[in-house]
Amino acid sequence: MFRVLNCFTQEHEFGLVVLAAVFCVIGCLISFQLVVRTRRSTREQKFGWLFLTAVAAGSVIWTTHFLAMLGYEPNITHSYDPSTTLLSWFIAIIASVLALYVALSNMKYSLHVGGALFGAGVGAMHYTGMSAIMVAGTVEYDDVLIAASIVFGMGLGAVAFHFCPQDTKLKSHALPTGLLVLAIVSLHFTGMGAVLIVPDATISVPESLIAKEFLALCITATMVVIVGTGLAAYTIDHSSEQAALAQYRHLALHDTLTELPNRFQATEVIESWIKKAEDSEGNLAIIAIDLNRFKVVNDVYGHSTGDKLLKKIAERLGNTLSENEFVARVGGDEFLAMVLTKGNESEAIDFARKLVALISKPYEYEDRILSVGASCGVALYPQDGREAEELTLRADLAMYRGKVDPVENIIRYDATMDEQVRKRSELSLALREAIDKDELVLYYQPQTDVKSGDLVGFEALIRWNHPERGVVSPSELFRSLKKPG
Repeated sequence: MFRVLNCFTQEHEFGLVVLAAVFCVIGCLISFQLVVRTRRSTREQKFGWLFLTAVAAGSVIWTTHFLAMLGYEPNITHSYDPSTTLLSWFIAIIASVLALYVALSNMKYSLHVGGALFGAGVGAMHYTGMSAIMVAGTVEYDDVLIAASIVFGMGLGAVAFHFCPQDTKLKSHALPTGLLVLAIVSLHFTGMGAVLIVPDATISVPESLIAKEFLALCITATMVVIVGTGLAAYTIDHSSEQAALAQYRHLALHDTLTELPNRFQATEVIESWIKKAEDSEGNLAIIAIDLNRFKVVNDVYGHSTGDKLLKKIAERLGNTLSENEFVARVGGDEFLAMVLTKGNESEAIDFARKLVALISKPYEYEDRILSVGASCGVALYPQDGREAEELTLRADLAMYRGKVDPVENIIRYDATMDEQVRKRSELSLALREAIDKDELVLYYQPQTDVKSGDLVGFEALIRWNHPERGVVSPSELFRSLKKPG
């Protein structure tokens, strides 16, 4: 241990050691970011990202090693063999490919095995790089320290990969990055401590070998280019991914025809605005809107014309909204509007009237004038409900009442509507069992000739003799089973 400490403090140039450490930390952090991206890639993209990550990671350990090596001062003439130096870089990359391939596989203990392989690769690169140093003497090694360096690299590598992050947040990268840096640094300095150089005046260093300053510049430039390329690829891909996610979110929350918010977003907004209404002690008005005579436009002019009309209606409604007002398209010819009020019910009714007036203005389309109307149902929070679904349902009930009201097309919800719906539902359910219970009665109504008074036929009429309500009139039955609009 004393030999390793002495090597670190007495035989290395501090500035280059610090530079190597900085590159190591940055490179390991970027490498783990790329590992996360590789995990998320599709099967077709995975090998490409894995190779890019391995090149970055291999370059990190190679750069760290050789910058620290350049800081090594054995106080003897020395230089580096270029072919062996280049070979050590290839070994670092190949070892990183193998380690990451195993780590990202589905095999048992894949992260631990991959981390150990990564540490072994660091060792292989280190000692190959050590063989590139040419000195005016002989190089001897301490086998115990060599073994210890490999154990440090493999052990800490396995632990670092065990904590491999699942996301790109820097907080989750701190521990694995620190452990991987420790694995690389501990292997390097333990390995350097295992070296003992015995000067020999009979051995000369060839003049054609690479100078220290030039090698330092090449190593630094290579690290910047390679890891920078990996970072740039990650950044571009991440930006594209975020843009795609934003587009998918937009599609998920907006109507594709009109670009208005859709039902899903409307539900989110209702839930959010309920909290706003609670905080401000105001009201939230939910307004269900259904177009009148829109089916006629579709039937007469075709669905493409109907679609263009919906776009114009949406544009007209969207352009008139102010703060605390909202409109969504939630169905074929159905819209949902919201407004936050200060507790005055008339504000909600006025807003509904404004929307109806906008919808009812004629629309010019090609050489035609199209005109539709609208019926609205208004439900208020908290008077009519406290949940988004409850408020929407009650606004719908009021709107359906407006569809059949001959005078008023903006209807405020009241509790009797729930009772009417309940009775209608009960009647509908009971009718399903009426045949089995023999409750339907057939009557024959005679038909006579008006001039002669002669019997000319019979009209068959069916009546429902309900066990509790007696004979249900046809008008009541049809009205309760028919959805208005």
